[in-house]
Amino acid sequence: HKQNSPNIQPQNFILQNVTEETSAENYSSILVENQRGQALIFQNDTLYFQLMSIQISGSTHYSILPKKEYFDLYQKVRYNLASNTVFVYPIFTQAAYDHNGFYDFYSGKCDEKCISIPIQYDIGGAVSTSSMIGTSVLTFLGYPYITDIDIDKNPDILKKYDRVIMLHSEYVTQKEFDAVTNHPNVLYLYPNAMYAQVATDYDKNTLTLIRGHGYPDSSIKNGFGWKFDNSPLEYDRRCDNWSLSKIDNGQMLDCSPGMRMLYDENLLMAIRG
Repeated sequence: HKQNSPNIQPQNFILQNVTEETSAENYSSILVENQRGQALIFQNDTLYFQLMSIQISGSTHYSILPKKEYFDLYQKVRYNLASNTVFVYPIFTQAAYDHNGFYDFYSGKCDEKCISIPIQYDIGGAVSTSSMIGTSVLTFLGYPYITDIDIDKNPDILKKYDRVIMLHSEYVTQKEFDAVTNHPNVLYLYPNAMYAQVATDYDKNTLTLIRGHGYPDSSIKNGFGWKFDNSPLEYDRRCDNWSLSKIDNGQMLDCSPGMRMLYDENLLMAIRG
């Protein structure tokens, strides 16, 4: 794991495993289905970025490319160095949704051996589960990033930053939960963050589900009992009427903004702070 390497761009990680069997296509419109089966159509000519769709092992991944007509906009909404902001890539959530991960356990496709899974280090999650479009946009605009692993190993790392942006950080350790919720200025950009507790074992390279998401008891929802849990809002992926609300240690967005970040200047400016 190489933190903040200038040669590593998260939006390009999804291309690392492209083989002759995979294909990339530049669509004139993008069809996105949310978890409730609602189809959302986005016209590519209205987006600030060229969105490329890549099929890898039966899953749809996306990569973004700049459009020359929006270069002035990129400068306007790009990372504000004076803000001393960092975003956190949810690498633990990426692992949870992977094959033979927690969701195969939840669905009964796998027994309890799937509640302890390999820790992942390479960024490359699916678009709807680990904030890949949001990650791609933020990285393109120059935002520095760290991952769950960086915080879990060194919770004090967040003290280096005046502002922290959390993405779809559904699965976090107790150390990460404490570090994030104790930071005074956090933007929770995606609903369903800080939802389930996991534990790491770096000697065994394992990530283990501890509590939450109906485990170990079906009555358990949020594994931390977090009073600001806004998970029901995650299914709004169009974000037509998005708003930010204040909580004890920052702000929360009331929808899943990945696609909206591709064409909403006001949202990008709000994220810039």
